[in-house]
Amino acid sequence: MIHAKRFVPVALIAIALLQGCGVGTNSSPAAVPPIQPPTATPTETVTLEGSEYRVSGPYTHENLAVYLFHTAVQDPREYITLDEGLKSGEVKVSEKAAEQVNELLIENTSSKYLFLHEGDRVRGGKQDRTLFSSFVIAPKSAAQPLPSFCIEHNRWTEGGSGRNFQVTANSALAPKDVRCAAKVSKDQSMVWNNVAAQKSACSIALGSPNTNSSLNETLDSPKIKEISDACAKALSTAVEKPTDAVGIAIVVNGKIEEVDVYPNHGVLLKISPRLLQSYAIQAAQEKKDSLKFQAPETKSIVAFINDGKEKDKRNEKINADNTLTVQNYDNKKAQCATVNDGRVVHWQALSGVESAVVIPQQARQQQSRSIRNDPVQHLQSENQRPANENEATPRR
Repeated sequence: MIHAKRFVPVALIAIALLQGCGVGTNSSPAAVPPIQPPTATPTETVTLEGSEYRVSGPYTHENLAVYLFHTAVQDPREYITLDEGLKSGEVKVSEKAAEQVNELLIENTSSKYLFLHEGDRVRGGKQDRTLFSSFVIAPKSAAQPLPSFCIEHNRWTEGGSGRNFQVTANSALAPKDVRCAAKVSKDQSMVWNNVAAQKSACSIALGSPNTNSSLNETLDSPKIKEISDACAKALSTAVEKPTDAVGIAIVVNGKIEEVDVYPNHGVLLKISPRLLQSYAIQAAQEKKDSLKFQAPETKSIVAFINDGKEKDKRNEKINADNTLTVQNYDNKKAQCATVNDGRVVHWQALSGVESAVVIPQQARQQQSRSIRNDPVQHLQSENQRPANENEATPRR
């Protein structure tokens, strides 16, 4: 059950806003603008999974705004992220001995808990992949299965790193549409469709390269990375000082896109810049100088969480220590929760989930077997489908 109550905060947090989300004309960063406080709007409280959170904000820059979720109780565990672990060498990701498109191997040799986030991207192996769900792996864990989805449609050969995977050049998470196709719908073809649409849109609007089928080619390109880094730098400052902040809501052009609540402030500090890097691309695509938007009040964030009637629900065991719950609502909203060792480590609400139809278990298993048994044939048959069949852009 979710409840909300309204009160006026005693003080406001001053926020340093840096360069914006748009495409700069110079390669060097813009000068730092004067510090601006957030708009003085009432805050709200909301109860999620039995814990109460205070919602503050908005903290805005151009056509993107964020809101923070504050709590007095936090998970004391210390986490590292996948990109940190791959960079340090303490986390290893590789193809399985019998390669499968939708399952890799991962090993955490560090002394910290590994927080894997949906939309984490890796490059290498026989295809670039993305993770379909957030979950946690304990310290000093042996190699274990890593559920994944392909984001590079037309390759099934080892690259320069052989069977192993490396960190991506841009730490941005996969765009929301790609993440929803993997996490909510669990449909590999839908993931490929959304990757193709994202690559085409970024190429047209932002001038990113579009020479192959990999999402990583687009997100890791210098042009897109410049946009991502600038926007993350401008808005992530809002997250740093309030040490009781553990969650974030993201709004683009006045529309609430998603809400994410994490186990502690440390995880929020590591993940929120990567979410902002991802949404910076959308904000840049949708930015129009003539379009003015009004950032919603905090009560609208709470209403977004609370609104809607549940249509269906899926409970899924990721592994022995992690479970995922996905709920679809009649207002095209999806709510998801990952539980690790009895604790909710990632609570999430996503808007505009157009195709959030859970594929029946039997159909998912059949699709997985088809891809696993003959990945090359599956890719060839997918390429032969008509370009206008459930796709925004033709396949390459």
